[in-house]
Amino acid sequence: MYQSPPKPPLKLHYYLSTLIISFLSSSAFASPAPAISQFDVIAVTSAVYNPVLPNPLTPISVLSMNWDVVTGSSQIKQSNFNHSGSWIAFVTETYGYRVNNIPPTQTYNGVPAIYFGTVNLLDSTGTIYGYYDEYYCNACNSQATFSASTTSINTYKIWTASMYVH
Repeated sequence: MYQSPPKPPLKLHYYLSTLIISFLSSSAFASPAPAISQFDVIAVTSAVYNPVLPNPLTPISVLSMNWDVVTGSSQIKQSNFNHSGSWIAFVTETYGYRVNNIPPTQTYNGVPAIYFGTVNLLDSTGTIYGYYDEYYCNACNSQATFSASTTSINTYKIWTASMYVH
């Protein structure tokens, strides 16, 4: 006569079902990383206003320099002051996440600018909600345009922004 194998204890069934439910519920409710909602070139500075670039790049060093900050949400901006000297630096601002966390691509007067560093923008819980990215070029002529673009995570929308420098 055939006997069925013994059934596992009820506790094991309960444990496995609880584990599966918690896994499914946590992954089912996980939200995607936020797509970019704003991308802008927000500031420019040059050797005529600052003797050296900050190194290391930190939120304090970025924000403490004598920057020509151009406010507003326009994707095409113009600097307020004349810039000159041995280098010109720019800051882009991104709200949201970019594909593979790659900093924006950028050019100054059609030539690639040099990536200097990123400062993460953090909310009160320490979660990243955006970035400041800094770029510079050596021996740059004024009266040219800095252009940058980045790709948003999830939507793959390409964001572009630029600033004309006097």
